[in-house]
Amino acid sequence: MYAVYAGAKAGLTNFSRSLAVELAPEGIRVNTIASDTTPSARLTALIDDLERRAPGTMSAELRARSHAVYVPAGAPPTVDDLADVVLFLASDLSRSVTGTTLHADGGTWASSGFLRWPGGHGWAPSPPGSLLPDA
Repeated sequence: MYAVYAGAKAGLTNFSRSLAVELAPEGIRVNTIASDTTPSARLTALIDDLERRAPGTMSAELRARSHAVYVPAGAPPTVDDLADVVLFLASDLSRSVTGTTLHADGGTWASSGFLRWPGGHGWAPSPPGSLLPDA
C-alpha cells in the first residue's frame, strides 16, 4: 500500500543528494525537509471531518495522547517550526549544509518506530506484555 509513497520519498532524497553534489561547485545547496506529520490546513480539515462523522475517534484529546506515544518531543512540529527550518536553510547559518535531509519531526525519525507505551514502560518497538490482552 505504501510502496510507491516510500519509493518516491527515497527517490527524492537520493535525487537531492546527487543534485547537491553536482551543484556544489556553483555554490548552490540542495536539501530536503522531512516533517512526518505536517499540520496543514488540508490535514486539519480531514481530521475535523472524521471527528464529525465518528465523534471521539479523532478528538483533540485523543490526538494529543497519540502524539505522546509516537512523537518523542510530545507533539509534531507546528507550521512555524517548519518555517524556522526553511529560514535556517535559506540563511548563511546553513552555508555548509548540502545534500542532507533535515528531520523536523519532533523526533519520530530518530525513534525509528519505537513507541512510548503508556504506564511508564519507556520506548519499545512492541507493547509490554502487561498491555496485551490475556490469551
